[in-house]
Amino acid sequence: MLLLKNLSLVKSCAVLLPIFLVVNSSCLRRSFNHSRTKGIYGIDDRKEVHEVNSDWKALARSTGLLVHRTDLKEIEGDPEHFQLSSKSLAEKHNLCENVKFRDQPSAGFCTGFLTTSDTFVTAGHCLQEEKSCDKIAIVFDYDYANADKRPTRISKKNVYSCKEIVAKSFFSTREDFGVVKLDRVVPDRKALAFRTQGAIKAGDPLTIMGFPTGLPLKIAKGRFAAVQVGSENSPRFSANIDHFEINSGAPVFHSNSRIVEGILVGGWADFVTTDKNCKIYFTCEEDCPGAQSTKITAISRYIPGYSPPYTKSAFREISTAFKASVPRFSKAPPQPLNMLFEGTVSISENVEILDAGLLLDIQTVDASFLEIDLIAPTKTALSIVETFQLRGSNFKNTFGLEGLPSSPLQQLVQKNARGDWRIVIRSNKTTEELKFALQKAELILRAF
Repeated sequence: MLLLKNLSLVKSCAVLLPIFLVVNSSCLRRSFNHSRTKGIYGIDDRKEVHEVNSDWKALARSTGLLVHRTDLKEIEGDPEHFQLSSKSLAEKHNLCENVKFRDQPSAGFCTGFLTTSDTFVTAGHCLQEEKSCDKIAIVFDYDYANADKRPTRISKKNVYSCKEIVAKSFFSTREDFGVVKLDRVVPDRKALAFRTQGAIKAGDPLTIMGFPTGLPLKIAKGRFAAVQVGSENSPRFSANIDHFEINSGAPVFHSNSRIVEGILVGGWADFVTTDKNCKIYFTCEEDCPGAQSTKITAISRYIPGYSPPYTKSAFREISTAFKASVPRFSKAPPQPLNMLFEGTVSISENVEILDAGLLLDIQTVDASFLEIDLIAPTKTALSIVETFQLRGSNFKNTFGLEGLPSSPLQQLVQKNARGDWRIVIRSNKTTEELKFALQKAELILRAF
């Protein structure tokens, strides 16, 4: 969404609802000056499917739009497609000129995504009585996969029915989710991997994809972060992510691992009315409460055959032991720090790093005297001891992995793995004084 600096004004004019915020437009109109509003617009970085890389395109294919069955119209002379009923976004919301996406179609009522080949997850409030199972359909490929596509012309093979609502929960402050069994298996789309244990962390980067205000699928990634995550057992988290009506039920991904962290369930206003009596996007720049998402871990027990995160079904692991390149074991340090071990390993694969770790098995009488640096192909030097503050004697540990924000190895995420990696272990003590012996040093990289 775009940027509005004075949130106190909005709070005085608004009521928070599960799907979106109802704003008293006359109240806002009294306080808004349209020329001033233009100056605080931020960057709307929602992208079309054809504008993102192949990984995100594949995930987009597993994100679907919930529609009323009556909105799917037969096309005379074309038995293989439906026409999806829609209005332009500008017509539907009386948008001002130059509002982004104003001429695109708006359709449907909620978003959702595949978690198995025939299981579809959305927000619980999307499955109210008036939208019972036999009245809804799930549509895939409502998007601009190419710039010239007609998104409302829907292939019938991409339309699925609700066979059963497996589980549904709708509490305004707790879980808000719905699990739908489809009428048949979806043969050509992969279920999204999602977190089943642990919890999202404050500051984790997030990406959202869905159908904001009923637009063809949009993807917004890169600048969003979880802001309030609560305890591991709390059912929701809030984040600074774009959120609109009809985006309810959208998957909220960890931007690095591309696993689903949550289901978007609530937020603030979509539009505000200007003094020209037309609408613009509402946004917030600072002191924002954030959009609400149900943690995906709250529903994993309802989904058969799920694929847990941090397993090889979600990514592959490159694990390589360092080999000593210049072992320099000396009784008297020739320089301020004695080189206890220096090792290298070469990675030939041209892949983006999802997560990184360093396994060390060291025998020593006092680890606090060690300095351990990992040097990446980019020449970035990461201090292991400085962060983890090693103490005591012998230890075997894996540093990093599992998206730990405190790990210096997180600086490697989204970097390329290819090249020569180096580990350096030094001390102001000698090998004999520390009784130092390196049993194992192993670089662990996770990548798609």
